[in-house]
Amino acid sequence: MTIKEIKTEWSKKTIYQGGSGKWQFTTYQLTRNGKCVIAVQNEDRDYGRTVVACISTLDGKDIFHNHHSRPCDNMNDAVDVASEIISEMYNNDEFTQEEIKFYGI
Repeated sequence: MTIKEIKTEWSKKTIYQGGSGKWQFTTYQLTRNGKCVIAVQNEDRDYGRTVVACISTLDGKDIFHNHHSRPCDNMNDAVDVASEIISEMYNNDEFTQEEIKFYGI
């Protein structure tokens, strides 16, 4: 999927965790095999911004498996937060060997 397709698709998704804000996106090379689009929910009730997804441009799937989210201060911090989530998932064996190989984690 292209970055534009991912942003368009995710812009239409329902806001997570009862937030009332809009989506923001940033793109970063978090894995060795391709870029990721980090989806950030704006104006969450409890936090300012929340990183809710990291979508791979290789296959359009959420690397976080749709169950990891964490608050962030700003869009630069979102990249750091997404990296931390991926590292924790890797250390907790939440990725299959196929995913590790495919994404280059």
